[in-house]
Amino acid sequence: MGSHLLRDLLRHPQRLQVYCLVRARDPIHGAERVRHAMKDADLWDDAFAARMHVIPGDMELHRAGLDLQQWHDLCERIDAVYHLAASVTIVAPYAGIRRVNALSLKELISLCFTGRSKHLFFTSTLGIFPEYFTQFSREFADQYIGHQAHPDPAEMRRVFPIGIVGHPWSKLIAEQAVLYAGQFGMPIGIFRLPRLSTSSTGFCKPEDIIQRILATVDGIGKYPKGFEGVVYTQPVDVITRIMAAISLNPARHHTIYQCHHTEAVNAYIRHYELGWGLQCVDYEAFKAECLGAERDWPISNHWPILDLFRDYWTDRHRPRYLRGICSRAMKEDCPEDISWP
Repeated sequence: MGSHLLRDLLRHPQRLQVYCLVRARDPIHGAERVRHAMKDADLWDDAFAARMHVIPGDMELHRAGLDLQQWHDLCERIDAVYHLAASVTIVAPYAGIRRVNALSLKELISLCFTGRSKHLFFTSTLGIFPEYFTQFSREFADQYIGHQAHPDPAEMRRVFPIGIVGHPWSKLIAEQAVLYAGQFGMPIGIFRLPRLSTSSTGFCKPEDIIQRILATVDGIGKYPKGFEGVVYTQPVDVITRIMAAISLNPARHHTIYQCHHTEAVNAYIRHYELGWGLQCVDYEAFKAECLGAERDWPISNHWPILDLFRDYWTDRHRPRYLRGICSRAMKEDCPEDISWP
């Protein structure tokens, strides 16, 4: 997502100057990291270099790891902050990702309130809603996520054990920090994103859990009964274009944007369509085969969450269309036509 949003900002007609906080030894190393990531996704343009300024830093440190002079220079120079940095692992206790996903907001809010007034745009996730995370199956089949809605903490406690699934909790707490800053006059925008695993070109990250499952299935030659590899995902490049357009719209009215294609159809990846001759086994046999192997598979560290959500994610009665999410704010505040592939 970072590479695509950076590309969209750098090719904007206003010729924006973009400052990128990057974990790096020095600015040259940081710029190499950014270029490599963008080239990997076929996004890099040499013309970007003149308006992309890399600053080595770390969101987990005081003042994001910047010295006092760098900090004050940024405070007076920039107009908006896009906060995308986060641990995206979905199998982690809240305590393990609290610092980078939630507490880092303290430093950014301080940055935004120091010197000139700044906008703060925060990337959250629709996964804070149990109904979305469970793919609207079983008891969530008739649920609806409304305009400017917030998840029910009691339902979250039931579905998201804080010692296993800490990611939704970290994003919810970060959202609350941003909303609190908004009460004191800071212009804010919260983008709740769907699952983003591919772009319109097909580029994807191998770390995505669906990619991990498919690689494991291919490796052992078996798949668990009921698993069809549902890809509950939407293209990252469309989402980042929407985010950039909304953030640069001076006439925007809303605060929370549920960036979601309501007419999206679930894509079910069936093994026989891929030309694989796979054996169907029950879930426990599939798990035992993986655990009994002499090597680690891509899903080796994901069994806690697979066990927890197996009944939801293998439910064959999930809705085919994802109409249970209101995207009104996105449509009203995006000044450009939204075109989905």
